[in-house]
Amino acid sequence: METISHPLNAGERRAEERIRVLAGAMRAFTEAIPDSQRLLEIISRRVAESLDACCAVLLLASDGKTLVPAAAFDVDPVALCQIRDRLSVTFARDAGRAARQVLESGEPLFAPVLGPEQEFLPGIGLHSLLIVPLRHQGRVIGHLAVARLRKESPAFAKQDLDFAQVLAGQAALAIVNGRLLAETGRAERRFACLSDSGIIGFVVSDLAGHMSVVNDALLKLLGYSREDILSGRVVGSSLIPPDGLEGHAQALAQLASSRFSAPREQEFLHKDGRRVSVLIGSAMIEGEEQMCIAFIVDLTARKQALVAAERLREERVTATNQQRADLAAIVESSEEAIIGKTLQGVITSWNHGAEQIFGYSAAETVGKPLSLLIPAAYEEEEAAILGFLAQGEVRRLDTVRRRKDGRTIDVSVTISPVRDAQGRVVGISNVARDITERRQNEEALARAKDAAEAANSELEAFSYSVAHDLRAPLRGMNGFAQVLLDTYGDKFDEEGKDWLREILLNAHTMGALIDSLLSLSRVTRSEVRCESVDLSAVCRAAAAQFGAAEPQRTVEWVIQDGLRATCDPVLVRALLENLLENAWKFTAKVTAPRIELGATEKDGVHVFYLRDNGAGFDMAFAKKLFAPFQRLHTVAEFPGTGIGLATVQRIVRRHGGRAWAEGAVDAGATFYFTLPATSSEART
Repeated sequence: METISHPLNAGERRAEERIRVLAGAMRAFTEAIPDSQRLLEIISRRVAESLDACCAVLLLASDGKTLVPAAAFDVDPVALCQIRDRLSVTFARDAGRAARQVLESGEPLFAPVLGPEQEFLPGIGLHSLLIVPLRHQGRVIGHLAVARLRKESPAFAKQDLDFAQVLAGQAALAIVNGRLLAETGRAERRFACLSDSGIIGFVVSDLAGHMSVVNDALLKLLGYSREDILSGRVVGSSLIPPDGLEGHAQALAQLASSRFSAPREQEFLHKDGRRVSVLIGSAMIEGEEQMCIAFIVDLTARKQALVAAERLREERVTATNQQRADLAAIVESSEEAIIGKTLQGVITSWNHGAEQIFGYSAAETVGKPLSLLIPAAYEEEEAAILGFLAQGEVRRLDTVRRRKDGRTIDVSVTISPVRDAQGRVVGISNVARDITERRQNEEALARAKDAAEAANSELEAFSYSVAHDLRAPLRGMNGFAQVLLDTYGDKFDEEGKDWLREILLNAHTMGALIDSLLSLSRVTRSEVRCESVDLSAVCRAAAAQFGAAEPQRTVEWVIQDGLRATCDPVLVRALLENLLENAWKFTAKVTAPRIELGATEKDGVHVFYLRDNGAGFDMAFAKKLFAPFQRLHTVAEFPGTGIGLATVQRIVRRHGGRAWAEGAVDAGATFYFTLPATSSEART
């Protein structure tokens, strides 16, 4: 049958052209989001070219009242220079009135014909004007001011206003997303500076101790190479001495229950076997239920000094006259402040370390009360300590003391009773160490934790905002394209219809990507409720659904009986369905497709697997498999959004397990994952 092509009228051609222009503008805005100034320049250029006019982008300042010119464009460079000059000189007096009117009302200004009394930006011949709000989620963030200057240019029509509003909506979305991206980048740079400082070590790992990120400071502290750590040969528990494992387990329990572990002192094992004293604090990473970040400060020097001071105190009690002399020499040369005082708090001895830390000489302090070192706010603390020591108790505390120059410093103090030969308490020994640097490190650790939490919150907010904010313009684009195809389809030639179908197809694809993003977000945030689950039954039910959806396909299913695990039934169903959907899809071009679910032992660990004989993959790209939107095949070869395997990995991690894959091109693939097994049933 011969196809009769009807010529398009002027309105239809204009609608078709503007759809093409809108699609190009959306693509250009999206590509420019990482560079905020370039984005503003592209917006002004695209709007100006689309409406055959000049365009200025005006953004709302931080005070929420002032509009500031941010970018402008006109095809005539001379006119563009005039526009920029007028905006910088007269904007607040002339064009600013119209812009403020739009800001206050929230409605666009449509002035197709300007009279003499409405002269804006005088001297450049402006005769037709549109000012359209840049609106995002109901909030105005600025304006697009669009004007026609040349006398031969026609006045703006109502459809020009409508088109300008659509462009303004897309521009506002791009500007907001650009700002979110910039804020995220700043948070990441602050965290990177802390990581590169070399002062604090940090590591990212799961709760089982498998480490995925480690900085140079921690590698230097432990003596291992990055390959040692990231290869999995070294796990967290292997770095803890046997007598520290119980405390490590308690810290992990606190981390799992409250999402953070308070800073604590513990020991690590260096690669050469020696012990390293550290201060460590940990926090769970938002959006990764089973991943945490730990910050570590080296306390080796402090520990060594405290041990030495303790040894000196013990030797002092039992030393002979010569030993006392030797001990006195050691005390005098110690960098720590070692101070003797009576039970009433009067100083009886003052070593060189005390001079260095507090600034007083021995002549200035011996015979004086120790209270000259104590700020007024800590006087009651000293009185309480004297009471305890009179009873023979030892006190260790971190507190604040005052130097001779009036400056307060943080100190770590060990206060012990001094006994005579009969065991009676006759005096007090104070050993003090300046811990100002340690306090600064602890504060840096707290700031780093806050920065990590803020960075994760910003990243999650950015992802969620992008996913939600894209829906409204996507629905509009999809709806208008469908209306054009349904209502005016007979007026388009085949090429025009193909373009509309392409818009609908791309809108559908973007919708699927948004749904996948939100699905991944829900997997991350939903509560895990574990119970015994029959994985074999879940797999058979899913297999039946795939077969019913495509009855023309014949697939050999091999499902091992009695596979059970303790897990969340909703999440594990999503895990298996994503793996099975992949296997079903990638075996579509195989002559005799085969999909197998089973369990095995690997390195003493019970492992589940799903195997197929489909398209497979190159192991060189295995690390990309579980990353969101990473695909090893084109959409034309095998459709999909690239979210399925990322969802699988997050579900497995939330159960404390891990997932990995093995495969070869055109030789199939096997996906392995671990889950807590229920009794011996899972191993049959």
